[in-house]
Amino acid sequence: MTKPTFPARVPWSLALRTCCLLLALFAVSACYRNETLEHVFSVPALSSETCSTLVLQAVGSQDGVLSASPDLMNQTLHVTFNSRLVALKNIEYAIKDAGFDVDQSEGRPAAKARLPENCR
Repeated sequence: MTKPTFPARVPWSLALRTCCLLLALFAVSACYRNETLEHVFSVPALSSETCSTLVLQAVGSQDGVLSASPDLMNQTLHVTFNSRLVALKNIEYAIKDAGFDVDQSEGRPAAKARLPENCR
């Protein structure tokens, strides 16, 4: 009677190195993925150049915001941002912290009181 033959065993060290290499490749590829998103915020007080400048200063202070363009006719703000560096909520909070209402949320009352009358 002959003994059955089995495939050769893979040494644990080789299997471990292979798993580590695959994990490292996966992690590196995920780090460099570009996550550019766009969002249009409704800012009812966005009606003049003065208000526009104040909103742009607040949004521009956020790391990861790539561009922001106000539309005074529609009272909206179009923002392009890297979601790996800044979250949508952070941009919304920056606008609210400047005193502006945004997307049906109230701006911070103390900051709103410091805004010019036409921006409240």
